[in-house]
Amino acid sequence: GQGIQTGFDRRYGVLRQLSTTPLGRFGLIAGKSAAVLAVLAVQTILISAVALLLGWRPEPGRLAAALAVLVLGAAVFTGLGMLVAGTLRAEATLAVVNLLWVLLAAAGGTLAPSSALPGVLGWAVAALPSAALGESLRLILLGAGQGPLVLHLAILLGWGLIGWPAAVRFFRWS
Repeated sequence: GQGIQTGFDRRYGVLRQLSTTPLGRFGLIAGKSAAVLAVLAVQTILISAVALLLGWRPEPGRLAAALAVLVLGAAVFTGLGMLVAGTLRAEATLAVVNLLWVLLAAAGGTLAPSSALPGVLGWAVAALPSAALGESLRLILLGAGQGPLVLHLAILLGWGLIGWPAAVRFFRWS
């Protein structure tokens, strides 16, 4: 969502006006991440409240770990969205981000674990940021082993360490 918004902000000259402020590329991307975290907080509270009403009883330690992973995931995906928005035209950003969203949701390990896929396909999907986030949350909230969790968190962190510096480096204001 932030990628699409930012792409159109570039098209309509909003970012050009922001470029005259001391905000800078990093500040803009960090601000957009903060907005994502605010929306994520509201969504998490609402979904958790409904789940609690339906009988969900999470362990407090697991819940705190899941929240930390959600924050990491939000930062990673915001950085990747800003990379696309800062380098492509608004229409191309809209197309690419929507296509990636559908592909990552449908086949990227979000709806079903990548371990359910056969062989090389499962490994390829497991390397995607969506799969790393989904697998991490499943492992934390369902109480599976810690070994795979470290791997999935490393994959997610790796995408963040690629996406954020690339977004800051290649982001164009106009």
